[in-house]
Amino acid sequence: MRRIFVLFLVLVCVAAPAIAAEFSVLTGESNALKDGGTVSLGVGQALHISLGANATTGYAWVCNVADETVVTLLGEGYVMDDCDDPEMTGIGGTQHFFLSALAAGESQIELREKQFWMEESEDDLLRTFTVVVK
Repeated sequence: MRRIFVLFLVLVCVAAPAIAAEFSVLTGESNALKDGGTVSLGVGQALHISLGANATTGYAWVCNVADETVVTLLGEGYVMDDCDDPEMTGIGGTQHFFLSALAAGESQIELREKQFWMEESEDDLLRTFTVVVK
């Protein structure tokens, strides 16, 4: 199963530049994600967001795009960190989101870490930022 996710991520990484003229990358350490900042893209550019995660806890990041006529979610995936012991549980990883700028405008992006079976809560880890497409 891990190979399928890795293959998916490789395909998206190869295909996205063909779809988009340029790739921008945000990680969990990016100021735009920490401070509710702004990311500027040109029409046709792609955005790759990567966040630390641990799927074994039942928590996963969910990406909500406010205006999908401006920015759309191309795909997402999860890659578990390498581990020498295949029997070990609780291994973290990285969750990836790939977005594309479709048209000029602004769209708010909300990234929320929650357990999928639970309702949204004030206790959820939340990162919100704005994408401005010119």
